[in-house]
Amino acid sequence: HHDSNLPAGKLAIIRLLDKDMKPTGAEHIVFDTVGAGQGEVVLYTSGSSARMTDATWEKPIDGTIVAVVEEVTRHGKPVFKK
Repeated sequence: HHDSNLPAGKLAIIRLLDKDMKPTGAEHIVFDTVGAGQGEVVLYTSGSSARMTDATWEKPIDGTIVAVVEEVTRHGKPVFKK
């Protein structure tokens, strides 16, 4: 059973990464709007911005995955590539 105010979909546990793409240990439970797979690097938003997608508009959501990350560069050098 879930609250009818919640959007249909899945929740995911994400781990935050530091600037070197290493896990910080901090975890968040977020709503997944893009169908991210386990172990993928994702971009997420929180707070009122998390409620700005079609799936989460005016829903009681505080964190939302909005993209799967393909590549990260830092100072012009690749740090991560899918």
